[in-house]
Amino acid sequence: MAIYLYGLILRRNAERVPSDVIGLDHAAVRTVACDDVCALVSTIASTPSRQNLEALAAHDRASWMVVRNAVTAAASRYGQTFADERVLCADLAMYREGLLATLERYDGYGEMRIVMRVVNEPRPVQAAIAKQRDPGRAYLESVRDTLKPRPSLDFRSILGELFLEERVERRGDLQMIAHLVRFGDEATYRAAFYS
Repeated sequence: MAIYLYGLILRRNAERVPSDVIGLDHAAVRTVACDDVCALVSTIASTPSRQNLEALAAHDRASWMVVRNAVTAAASRYGQTFADERVLCADLAMYREGLLATLERYDGYGEMRIVMRVVNEPRPVQAAIAKQRDPGRAYLESVRDTLKPRPSLDFRSILGELFLEERVERRGDLQMIAHLVRFGDEATYRAAFYS
């Protein structure tokens, strides 16, 4: 048997975690208090395979069910198991200050995602400017855009202060934008895209 970790929440939010959350192997998800932080865990028979898509989906679903109940959770990497709760808390103690600071900073926020298809056709003005750049600068800009892509739209002009932070990822011709949105502003955030 192993303790499987889904994510972390502030201990003061543990009572808001629904009792019907199910994780890997259809095991109930519960909280384990480790000082001011609580771990979201299940007891499972064995560590799941990295190729087990059903287990990966169960991991994501368990975290999602907690967040859907307006509990800010820091998701853990898929596949993390511990021998018992004592070992888990000892491991978390090494990172306690950073974990607590992150959870406090984002308490009350959840992630909203937007997926957009990127059109790679440069506008005439951009193409003219690109031709004037030296090759070294063009290369460095392409590396920057690969490592830290920017959204294809200025979402601040659309959403104002409705999100705290923004993260952008590129996967082929798709751009995934994640915004941290206060749980109470979720309906307003969604409405901004339909107005």
